[in-house]
Amino acid sequence: MEEKETTLEDLITSKEIDKAKGLFSENGKRITAAREQYDKSKHAIMKRVDKVIIKGEGETATRETIKQWKLPITYQKKIVQAAVAFLVGKPIKIVQDSDETTDDVYKTLIDLREEMRMKAKDQKCAEIMFSETECVKLFVPFTDEDKTTTKIKCLLLSASKGDELYSYFDEYGTLKAFARGYETKKSNITVSHFDIYTAESNHACKREGTTAWDVETKPNALKKIPVVIYNQDAPEWADVQELIERREWLTSKRADTNDYSADPVLVLTADALPTLPDKQAVGKVVHLKGQGAKAEYLFPQMSVDMVANEKEDLKELIHYLTDTPDLTQDKMSSLGLTSGKAIEMAFYGSILKAMSKQGYFEEMIDREISILKAYIKNVMKASDISGKFTKNIDALETSIVFGNPLPDDYLDTITLLSTAVGGKAIMSVESAVSKNPLVTDPTEEMNRLKVDNIDETEI
Repeated sequence: MEEKETTLEDLITSKEIDKAKGLFSENGKRITAAREQYDKSKHAIMKRVDKVIIKGEGETATRETIKQWKLPITYQKKIVQAAVAFLVGKPIKIVQDSDETTDDVYKTLIDLREEMRMKAKDQKCAEIMFSETECVKLFVPFTDEDKTTTKIKCLLLSASKGDELYSYFDEYGTLKAFARGYETKKSNITVSHFDIYTAESNHACKREGTTAWDVETKPNALKKIPVVIYNQDAPEWADVQELIERREWLTSKRADTNDYSADPVLVLTADALPTLPDKQAVGKVVHLKGQGAKAEYLFPQMSVDMVANEKEDLKELIHYLTDTPDLTQDKMSSLGLTSGKAIEMAFYGSILKAMSKQGYFEEMIDREISILKAYIKNVMKASDISGKFTKNIDALETSIVFGNPLPDDYLDTITLLSTAVGGKAIMSVESAVSKNPLVTDPTEEMNRLKVDNIDETEI
């Protein structure tokens, strides 16, 4: 007789949580490697050891330690910061596509996102995913202090926050369960937690010290797994990690060389060593005697230009291969940007990179909206909504609009429109006043203009 396959639910019911973990997949090794590369204190260059020089022999020998410079360069953070800025630096907007019958649902959805500070969480989530490769948004209900209103919180889970993230997919790639492992302290005893979420139920598993696992199971009123998993195969700088390490090595070695020989050495060739002038003397002269006597400075005989060129080449490659803009003052000055279109083209690589990620983020945010709609329909309606628009929740349709972090420049557009109408006015005084950022009260400003006899005709 064929033995029945043990399922996740079977292992949870029998409290065999350690075996249940074996059914999940996790990316701990990949995440750890990414975090080490992101943390400058763990860069490979930090493993350099100081040189020890032994002078003399026998009992008179002395040991001298020569410092070896360890100069990590945080390119990884700059690459991540730029990627986050171009993708979600300007907050994502949720746009209502369905008709006015879903207005109340849409407003509730937007209010929920505002309460959860989702604009900031979107940015932090992107930062964690780009740097650690994985971040999870967990949506949980909670009741306020008066025990009457059910609200929703969004928790960001990641390895840097002390979480172990586990996913359980079926053969079709459908998420069947998600689990979060973490630890707390109770009277100096370590308490291990393993919270498992499925569409049917949520299981809070915990173990104090080395005791057996205790499992508390509750039905999942949401009827959905309340997580959105943001995941990518490698950190944002993966393609240039070796280039970064080489750049750090060259910079550190150059610092060592500068310690040895950056200051020029005066070489004297003469029959007798002359007396050198005092450092305070004005018009210093060294007088040498003897045939062929000469004085010259000794500079390090090395290919300084080759090292400098390689460092610059590495820098250019790192920025180019990661589509990270070089925002140094010299670089920005050399671009000579004079219009909004020129600025956009200068950062076009970064914009294209962000656009390549928008499809994935749109899919994830669609899932978030689906989870929030399920909360509104199945969890919040009893205490907050009273079912007044429950029937319209499923009818709500939305779309995602990504922003552009580059400054708005309307000069090109206005010039184009003005040219199109032969230089005629394209805006009224009232519209111009309402758009003026220096005006706090457009209506009052228009009244003042009338007093000053400013014509309100179109300009």
